[in-house]
Amino acid sequence: MSFTPSIRREGPALGLSSLDLPAGANPQPVLSEAEKVKARLKRLRARRGASHSKNWNRENPEKRRAQKRVEYALKVGKLVRQACERCGATQRVQAHHDDYTRPLEVMWLCPIHHGERHRELRCIAA
Repeated sequence: MSFTPSIRREGPALGLSSLDLPAGANPQPVLSEAEKVKARLKRLRARRGASHSKNWNRENPEKRRAQKRVEYALKVGKLVRQACERCGATQRVQAHHDDYTRPLEVMWLCPIHHGERHRELRCIAA
């Protein structure tokens, strides 16, 4: 006679119920700050849908024009992507415009510091 153990499939990530875990244990994986930001953006984009970006592009022609100028300048070599000006990161660095009338004057920031810069500007404007 063989014994087949039963596994409760109630837990969110590990197939465990809260009764199977030691007190105070967290069954969720620990995510870095960058992974949390990436997951939050993914959820937000899924909620908004494709029409959101089309509407944003239509409502913000000056911003979109500046983005396209940077894309083209990078492509032809007029601009070179730099490390983040705040932390020195070289992965996924983005161009940030403080003034959209000068499209090639950009700050190079990682996604975390790019978001921080926008929050700083919102605080200044308020």
